[in-house]
Amino acid sequence: MTRSSYAALVYEDALSVAKATWPCTYLLLKLLLPVYRVASTIDLCAVSIDLGADPVIVNPWGFNALYMATDTPELLHRLLTYPSVDVNRHCGERQETAIHLAAVIGSVEATETLLRAGASINARTSFNENALWLSIWKRHTEVCSCTD
Repeated sequence: MTRSSYAALVYEDALSVAKATWPCTYLLLKLLLPVYRVASTIDLCAVSIDLGADPVIVNPWGFNALYMATDTPELLHRLLTYPSVDVNRHCGERQETAIHLAAVIGSVEATETLLRAGASINARTSFNENALWLSIWKRHTEVCSCTD
């Protein structure tokens, strides 16, 4: 699934939830539809947050925006500017944090950004894995070198 098709799916899901629970938000999202079609996912997320969307809300699978933005540096930086975002929040069934995902995908930039924001390199998943172990397991040794 491409990033744009995933963004479209997320938007449609948000639209259906908003229609059922928050009529005013639903109308706002309908107004944003033309903007969504031409804007990038990053722009849409930034506009949504600026208009009052909660950056710490979790999806039905337990993942928050910070975790999902780990592979998008611009959005990761943007989300870390909000004081309500917890850089060490555990997400999903495996209870991973954003730094675990950064280690798994081998993103040195995301790992460094998260560490600067106060992420714990020693945070453990529900399987007792930390980010260093995950980066070695996935053979992303360059991630290990940025944790010194």
